[in-house]
Amino acid sequence: MNQTSGETFKEPFLEKIKRALDDAVSITCADHRIYVCLDQETHQDQKDLGYEMVIVSDKQAALDQLYKWFEASGSLRFISTIERKEIHRTLIGQCEYDDEEEED
Repeated sequence: MNQTSGETFKEPFLEKIKRALDDAVSITCADHRIYVCLDQETHQDQKDLGYEMVIVSDKQAALDQLYKWFEASGSLRFISTIERKEIHRTLIGQCEYDDEEEED
């Protein structure tokens, strides 16, 4: 995973993502869909579907990679956790992050 320039998610999203990474097995991205896999079964399922998986062995490196993917994604981008092959929790919903920026 590549280092970033120190940029990262804004609050309250940053804290939600950090908490999810505490339990994460892997992360993956496909276009605007970014997932944090919370169990080995989901990790394997996503891998079998053809997703490139990044194992979460370093929480900061995973956070940096998520931000890189997020910034490179289109306006419909989102980040969700997956557990037992189902969407478990939305960390950043579609257009939610951009809506927050417009309110500031």
